[in-house]
Amino acid sequence: MDATGQLLEKISGVAGLEAAKRQFIAAFGRDASDIRQLYRRTSISLTQATAISHSFAALYLTLLAASGDDSTSGEGLLRRRFAAMLGMEELASFDFVELPRMWQEFARWCERRGKALGDCRKLILPDPRNESRIGYSKRLAFPTFADEKRLRQLVAETGISSASAFRAAEHAIFASLNDFSQPFREEALLFHELVANGQNEDAFNSPLWGALRDIGIALEKKASDSSGRFCLELDIADPLAPELAVLADSRGARTAALSGAIPLQHPRGPYTYIWRTNGFDASISPLISLGARDNHFSRLQMSRALSAGCLPLFSDRFGRLSSDGDYHDDGPVALIALRSRMGPIEAIAHHLGLVVRAPDTGSGRWSALFIPRISRASLERLAFELLPSAQAFLMPGWQPDRLRIAEAARYGDAILLNPAASPEVRLRGATGGSYELVGANGRTIAGGELEAHGEGFRIPPADLSTLAVTASCDYRLAGAPGSAGAMVKISVLPAAPAAPPKLLPDPQAWLCDAHGAVLGGLESSRPEAYRARFSPEELVSRSCELDFLPPSMAGIEEQGRQVFRWLSEALLTRFQQRATLPFEEIKERVGSAARAAGLPAWMVQRVLFASGWLVRIPRRTAPFQEIALGERLLVAGNSADGMQARLCGI
Repeated sequence: MDATGQLLEKISGVAGLEAAKRQFIAAFGRDASDIRQLYRRTSISLTQATAISHSFAALYLTLLAASGDDSTSGEGLLRRRFAAMLGMEELASFDFVELPRMWQEFARWCERRGKALGDCRKLILPDPRNESRIGYSKRLAFPTFADEKRLRQLVAETGISSASAFRAAEHAIFASLNDFSQPFREEALLFHELVANGQNEDAFNSPLWGALRDIGIALEKKASDSSGRFCLELDIADPLAPELAVLADSRGARTAALSGAIPLQHPRGPYTYIWRTNGFDASISPLISLGARDNHFSRLQMSRALSAGCLPLFSDRFGRLSSDGDYHDDGPVALIALRSRMGPIEAIAHHLGLVVRAPDTGSGRWSALFIPRISRASLERLAFELLPSAQAFLMPGWQPDRLRIAEAARYGDAILLNPAASPEVRLRGATGGSYELVGANGRTIAGGELEAHGEGFRIPPADLSTLAVTASCDYRLAGAPGSAGAMVKISVLPAAPAAPPKLLPDPQAWLCDAHGAVLGGLESSRPEAYRARFSPEELVSRSCELDFLPPSMAGIEEQGRQVFRWLSEALLTRFQQRATLPFEEIKERVGSAARAAGLPAWMVQRVLFASGWLVRIPRRTAPFQEIALGERLLVAGNSADGMQARLCGI
């Protein structure tokens, strides 16, 4: 836990860490008996999950004493630092007999709060070792004030961080181990034992690794205050037309001179703007220029990786390839690298038997390589083909398994929910889960159990067939001990966003079925040509027993309206991300929607294709078929909010 005063500065609004500390300490008063009472049995009480624990202020005071500052760093005993900090010499021999129970109760409250409201992380109490009373506070506050200053200096010199591999960080720390205090050296040896024994989760939760995380957060805050926040995101939905976008907050868009940056309709975390331009070089050059003139930004991993000539992008919780993503075992990776260094990487990737896609990025200095599935060992083998300055970025640190969203019809960080758009939630080791739909007023609308589907779990499509307007959805997965993020809250779109579908960048490169059973250009897919050949009755007729289908089109009219409404929202949202969709996805979405409405899936699918609203199109250079929207009709009408135009016919 951070004991440098950053938390106090953020809460109080007082400028300066030391000033915030002094104000916090002064709030406890000058009466030693009142201080003692804070740490007595009568002060320990069961705090409800919806309330705030009253003991945390007293607990945090012991963290400040354990960490020390410039005036107390020379004092080796925690109790003496505690008394000196408060200016009460009579507390120098205070027993702290109830302090362990206070920490244990606070940890239980954190867990209750996290399960009930989802806004509190789990507190993992370290082993107090031979200091049963003050051990929790000492190890949670690790490192001391003096050791933290040395560790920050080491991070600046070597570039290690909590994103580094365990052994890389360990090697850098042990090379300067004699510069640290004896307690720090003991923690470093414990960390070494955990790594050597393969206890990755314990190493990740150790005080030493937590200290590196705190330093990384502080560096990001300084960079954000100085130059803003940035994220690079690669979209390779169309391998022949990859798109590299820069996400930024308002300060970042201004300091990097991202002229033409567009405000996001749905802000994504700290990012409020997106900037797209033609070519990878044009997208990357503003960030390289910013790193050359801003010292804080140049110390961040993204800036250092670009300077070294190779930036890996890993998947985030929605599967987007992003500089904010993190690696998970057998997960995907995209490399944004200088073209001169891409040849050896691609050659060794093929040698390792990896599936490699090299999208066309033009003729600039930067290019991209995408590997949809790669093990940690193969990733480290690829790193050896890079210059030493870039190797560390391809050897990411261990991370606990996190809940991920797949197959979502999403717009930014919001998803669409209906029977044709029920995404999977995935977490290694999960055995089941539940969901809760919440309205804009914060009240629960519906809930239930998730069903197994694909590689994870999803809301049963039938449960979404009568869904009211929903503001958010809470997913919870069970049966995955030790994993982080087993619960996630996601915003829900009320309908497909009012944004145009993504167009094919090169329509002449595609073909579709035309008249006379031959392939022709995309102009052959006009809906008028299909309506001339098919009547509504013919679209749903089939040679079969009479009782297999309703007797007439009128008998399935209402179910048809529901299915096509669900599909229209889901497909419009998906076609805003990419110009084509794989046939397997269409088949899956049609099947889910049709089952929820009680209709045969083949009938719904046939209507979509035979009426010309969806078109099977292969590239002229490849036989594999993709699915695109046909030439579309728009219906427009005036309303109280102005003119609205929507696709009709689906």
